[in-house]
Amino acid sequence: MNRRYFLSAFGALSLTLLSGCQDNLNAPFVGYWLEQKDERPATLHVTEDGPNLVVRVRQISMISGTYRQHNFPAKARENGVMTISDKWQLTYDKSQKHLTDSDGRYKPFKKISESEYKSLTSD
Repeated sequence: MNRRYFLSAFGALSLTLLSGCQDNLNAPFVGYWLEQKDERPATLHVTEDGPNLVVRVRQISMISGTYRQHNFPAKARENGVMTISDKWQLTYDKSQKHLTDSDGRYKPFKKISESEYKSLTSD
């Protein structure tokens, strides 16, 4: 009888410990990113919102020619892909430490510091 309780408690403890060992899927994406192009690059500011992410995209408007900011919900997956608004996917390249766009619409993004981001986004 005691053995059954011991095994049940041990099993529950093991599952609890193993579930706590899961990597944070959001970690590679969180931070400030700059598109790698010379003229009018887009910037990304990725923050955590509970288990999900929020991406602030700042890019040039084709209509007005000025920079516009938009916030989008995003979700990281185990394969290193972040899906933004269920439409746009960015893949984290561990070797290059870049974000690449699966559609080819954007050049790769490199991680930058907060001070670099603020100097780029201050108008």
